[in-house]
Amino acid sequence: ELLKSGQIALGTVQWGDALPMKHPKISVIAPMPSTAELFSENSINGDSITVWLNNFSGDSITFQVEDSRAIVDTIKIHLGKASAKSSRGKTSFTQDSRKLKLTCNANQGAIFDFAKQLVISTNNPVKNFKAGDFILLRGTDTLKTVVSLSENKRYLSFDYKFEEDSSYSIFIKPGAITDCFNQKNDTLKSKFKIQESNYYGTLALKFTDLPAGNYILNLMNEKG
Repeated sequence: ELLKSGQIALGTVQWGDALPMKHPKISVIAPMPSTAELFSENSINGDSITVWLNNFSGDSITFQVEDSRAIVDTIKIHLGKASAKSSRGKTSFTQDSRKLKLTCNANQGAIFDFAKQLVISTNNPVKNFKAGDFILLRGTDTLKTVVSLSENKRYLSFDYKFEEDSSYSIFIKPGAITDCFNQKNDTLKSKFKIQESNYYGTLALKFTDLPAGNYILNLMNEKG
């Protein structure tokens, strides 16, 4: 059952279904210009698909949605044009509606869990980035870390093991990231502190008579 579909920003459309899909896939029915680029992302629970279109100047576009290779929907979406400002009664979007925006999961001044991975998320897929322009500091010391891009090209993760009860800061230089629309980022800064060890509980487990090998331990509550 179709829940919603339409343009949500300049160059960005979204399709949604009332029921989650197991293996959703979206494709354009009519041939696209050779210069056009399409990026798509399925939601985690499979109930929506977001599509980013670059260098596509048509007034509308028709998609075919599949789930496990079975066609579930064909939808035509009318595309609004760019305008200098928003206008009521007209389907139009300002250039700012698709501006590249960065979000850090370690908020300014917040306490951060040392077991978490530091992640920068973007509203548009990333085309390329300069890892050298991502600066992580502990106090005034610059740290060596590896920055990697997720498969869906919207999350940049830092491979670094934080130390408890320590202060860190992240600085991303302007122009470090280029998105699918060839837009570059503004500066991002955030200072955060790692949680103290006494905040966490301790669980001691002792196993006997287990054969050698690798094991996975699942901790569950009464809900499973």
